[in-house]
Amino acid sequence: MGFVLERKDLPDLSLGAAFLGTGGGGDTYIGRLMLERVMEEGRRVEIVHLAEVGDGDYVIPTAMMGAPTCLIEKIPRGDENALSLRRLEAFLGVRATCTMPAEAGGMNSTVPLIVGAQLGLPVVDADGMGRAFPNMYQVTFHVHGVPGTPMAITDEHGDTVILTACDNFKMEWISRGITIRMGGCAHTAEYPMDGPTVRRAAIGGTLGVCLALGKAIREANEQHRDPFDRLVGALRETPYRHGRVLWTGKVIEVYRRTTEGFARGWVQLQDTEGSGETLEVLIQNENLVARVGTRVLCSVPDLVCILDRETAEPIATEALRYGQQVKVIGVAAPPLLRTPEALEVFGPRAFGIDLDFVPLEESEP
Repeated sequence: MGFVLERKDLPDLSLGAAFLGTGGGGDTYIGRLMLERVMEEGRRVEIVHLAEVGDGDYVIPTAMMGAPTCLIEKIPRGDENALSLRRLEAFLGVRATCTMPAEAGGMNSTVPLIVGAQLGLPVVDADGMGRAFPNMYQVTFHVHGVPGTPMAITDEHGDTVILTACDNFKMEWISRGITIRMGGCAHTAEYPMDGPTVRRAAIGGTLGVCLALGKAIREANEQHRDPFDRLVGALRETPYRHGRVLWTGKVIEVYRRTTEGFARGWVQLQDTEGSGETLEVLIQNENLVARVGTRVLCSVPDLVCILDRETAEPIATEALRYGQQVKVIGVAAPPLLRTPEALEVFGPRAFGIDLDFVPLEESEP
């Protein structure tokens, strides 16, 4: 059975969503404040499990699109995604019975919860990434042949574009250009699906995973226990299964720029455990690859998460700064992201990185 999200759950949800965001997905603090505001108005956030989605249901995912760096100065008004969903409904001539996240990480975990509360729609505990990815076609829906359009894109002024595209790659290209014109981030409703398609194409339980991981980090800090041990233990009880600390170090250099609708760059971390080596993490909104020279420690679709060394609180790519003391954790992605068909969309080569994917549990410690 589903459940009703309470305000007391929001710190755990926000913390776990930031972890699954692998540095991207948008600032969870902003998303949490927006969600708290609608809940203070007495609105309910009802969560339903993936298996509860019926054949007669119609689901429209909602999300924020663009570079997370833009959110630092461009705070959403709050109703943009609800406008996108309603305008997409009008274009399609249907009524959504549910919304859901397109990605489980960062602010995009809270966006559908805000929409659900505003419009009185249940939110499906599932998503299309099991983490955060930068491109609109990098979802399991696309891997299963679901068209992403028609989609609606709205900015903070209420301007809306309804987009239809011949395929999901063209959808990404055109919608990215629209998002840039809207100031670098915009608010979408896309990948409309019937119930059977959602059950087939989505990764179930990811909102629940956010809650569980956030709770593990919070309780470990409250009890003065090692939050990294608690986090790795909590991962074993989820579809991610495997996680381990890859690196302990200090941020010594950050290169980051907002270009073509993405935050791109890299960060270098000097080892503080005595080896003298330097870890490099490549970034496109999210952390993509962690490597020491030519030795790859972890790469997409597996998760590379940079966390505060003491508290295990996730650090977003736009918040990385010189001198931060951090630990880097690698996490095995859900199986749905590791199939040969999925790796064509989510693997290193999909980002123009000349590497073959090696599962985290098979890579060199």
